[in-house]
Amino acid sequence: MTNELLRIEVLGKCFALPGCAPLWAVRNVDLQIRAGEAIGIVGESGSGKSTLGRLLLGLHDKTEGNVYWRGERLPRSYRRTDFKRWAPHLQMVFQDPYATLNPRFRIGDSIAEPLLLSAGDRTDIKQRVGAALERVGLAASMAERYPHEFSGGQRQRIGLARALIVEPELLVCDEPVSALDVSVQAQIINLLARLRREMNLTLVFISHDLAVVRHLCDRVAVMQGGCIVELAESERLFAAPQHEFTKKLLAARQIADPRRRNNTVT
Repeated sequence: MTNELLRIEVLGKCFALPGCAPLWAVRNVDLQIRAGEAIGIVGESGSGKSTLGRLLLGLHDKTEGNVYWRGERLPRSYRRTDFKRWAPHLQMVFQDPYATLNPRFRIGDSIAEPLLLSAGDRTDIKQRVGAALERVGLAASMAERYPHEFSGGQRQRIGLARALIVEPELLVCDEPVSALDVSVQAQIINLLARLRREMNLTLVFISHDLAVVRHLCDRVAVMQGGCIVELAESERLFAAPQHEFTKKLLAARQIADPRRRNNTVT
């Protein structure tokens, strides 16, 4: 694949549960991601979407398979030095921004944390924090406030500012708008689209909202039971899905009355 940024080969993650059989959350995933593209990861709850995203950034150890960044294999189990090396390249935006912000820290300190972890230039941190806030539509002066002083949408912008302050090439977004009001969701999605253009970002966008994925993403991977069962260009997948699970997923989106969903996936 030309301009390949990230390659995943036979990636798997198994969780050992006391008294139970091992649980494979991700199994046999192969995927190539091009520089500058946005790829959506969709599927029902428990399909392995979020686990896959965390595996890409080393937040979970890999049970099997490999992840390659520009041809270089990433560690199977990350140590602190590995996070310091790879944090400037790969960052993540989480579903609940409030849970990822220390309530005792001013947001400026939280946004600056990736600079302290990375091996990049740490000079003029205050100026870089202010620029990061302005990039996501917030005033630089807000750096002195605490997380509880912001709305949900503003906190998600703060999460974006923290992820982008090191100017990564790849951004994994794990359900970044699912906890927000519909009007605020649209603002964050439009912001992501703008930042992608301006910063030439590569996006891995994990979501259950198919309308958002169709609007934002170039390609879509459908996950079921920890595996990717279909991968296609966005418009082609929505116009002519091939896998039965994908058809059911799209049908569930199109039925507004929950009493009519007896034979669909929710």
